[in-house]
Amino acid sequence: MTDGGADLWANRGPKIKLTPEQKAAGIERILAERPRGEPFRVFAFGSLMWNPECCVASTFAATVHDHQRRFQIWSTRARGTDDQPGLGLCLVPEPGQSCKGLVLELDEDMLAEDLKRLWDREQNSGVYRPTWITADSLDGPVQVMTFVVIPEHPHFVPPLPQETMAEIMCKAVGRYGTNHDYLVRLLETMEALGAEDPDLADLDACIRAKTLG
Repeated sequence: MTDGGADLWANRGPKIKLTPEQKAAGIERILAERPRGEPFRVFAFGSLMWNPECCVASTFAATVHDHQRRFQIWSTRARGTDDQPGLGLCLVPEPGQSCKGLVLELDEDMLAEDLKRLWDREQNSGVYRPTWITADSLDGPVQVMTFVVIPEHPHFVPPLPQETMAEIMCKAVGRYGTNHDYLVRLLETMEALGAEDPDLADLDACIRAKTLG
């Protein structure tokens, strides 16, 4: 890891892990805020697009505005470790930006189990605030629940130079594989959706250059 990345990791805030009670409270809140009479829809912007791990009744592409996907949280489990952390994907509030992803309509009969599974997967540290927002689809606007990053959270990473990100991501490996493999799968999925992000494509090229070099 570069000195900049190592310094950031060493100087991060305390490592946080939500209790089962805190996760349950988060699920209770999001259900209380759920739009009445609507299916429970999740906006997936990362690995939930290709590996939802829940019962999905239907899917469709949609875009959320004033947000963008960014590798700006530490990953010390899925795609990194405490000794060699990676960068995880998150949805960052960014006025004027947009993010195209996949809406997952969850099976109502399995909703309780699936929400617990989602929180166990996405909310171990509480780095996200589960939030209802509007997504634009071909059939019009829909209300979706998604995981929006909390910039004040100790596991949030401020914007880094591409070179620093590539140095971190080309070395990090976690229980689900390499950090770079995640980026590659993300770009493949985005291409299938017709979504483009030149910054992520450039990051991929930078990592490949370091790996081959």
